[in-house]
Parts: sequence; structure tokens; C-alpha cells
Amino acid sequence: TFANDFHPAACLTNSDGAYICDSLKSLEERPLFERAGKGEAYRFIWIHSFCPPVSVTLYCNQGNPGSAVLTKSQIDKDYDPQKRLRTGGVTHGEIVVDASETAGLLKNVDAEKFWQIDRFDNYTRPPLYDFEVFGRRISYPDGECYKDGVLWIMEGYKNGQYRIVQRQSPDEDDAITKLGRMMLNQAKIYRRGEREIY
Repeated sequence: TFANDFHPAACLTNSDGAYICDSLKSLEERPLFERAGKGEAYRFIWIHSFCPPVSVTLYCNQGNPGSAVLTKSQIDKDYDPQKRLRTGGVTHGEIVVDASETAGLLKNVDAEKFWQIDRFDNYTRPPLYDFEVFGRRISYPDGECYKDGVLWIMEGYKNGQYRIVQRQSPDEDDAITKLGRMMLNQAKIYRRGEREIY
């Protein structure tokens, strides 16, 4: 169920949680905190309306203090977003990241203030209140706001604390854009036209 797939601190709406969860399951990904244990971990999730999702995860202190393991998951064949079918296989990769690279990645996470920035933007922010009375849905702000493009999501787990930050087609100078690109580049997943997707 949804409750078992996300840390309680995610505070996601049921619809957002189910959507992100569906993408992670299609990538055969498990909850971030399962493997992180008592260490530190970050996962970037890239969800495009018309392309297969991608995830890149950095697990720190995995048996070798100071170093890390970077894992990536991609769907590598046919994908039908209209039918929500993932008919291709999932490719998993794992890269050992040495201590100096790990320190650089974590320094960037701190520089972008991942643990302090707003968890939502105007397009991903849940309603201030949302409930049903006598069969009528009451929510504020009224209606939903959408922006075409890609959902950029970053999860973090550190010292038992969990955080998830969402952006819908963020600007180039947004912290999650920078951190997402950092993770994709470290995993050797490149921009469209260079080699791969984003």
C-alpha cells in the first residue's frame, strides 16, 4: 500500500503519492530508507508525461565510510503513457563513488539547502484544505494548477530524518534542477541530443 512505500514524513497527497509510487514500482525501486539504514541517502526521480521514468540514488557509508554507491534504474524498451504500461525491461546499474566524489556530491546537496528549501512549488503544492461534505468536494485553492513538462523529485534520508521535494518543470537555477542534473550526470544519464534523455 501507499503507506508502506513512503516514509510518513513525505506528507504527500494520496494522488501524488500514488503517482510517484507507481513510477518507482515500474522501476523496481524500494523505499529509500530500506537500504539507507542508519546512513545517508538521496534519490532523484525524473517523471516525464511522455517518456519512461528514471531514478538515481546515492547511498552513503555502505560498508566503506566516506564512499558511496550510486544506483540507477531506467526502463529501456516500449513505454505507453496513455495506457500506463511499461512493456520493456528495467535496466539497473551500480557505480561505486569514491570518498572525494562523495564529499563533493554531499557538499552540493548542502549548498543547495536541500533540507531547508520549500518542499513544493506552485504546481506541486497540495491544497491548504481538501475534504468532502455531503458528496461535494471542498478545496482551497479552488481547482488544480498544471504545467506541462517533467516532474523533478528529490528524496533525502539522513540521521533518521526523511524529506521529499517536488518541482514541476523547474527553472535552470532551481535547487532541484541543479541537484537532479548532478545525480543524472554522476550516473552518466545525459541530456537529449548528447546521449540519453533529460
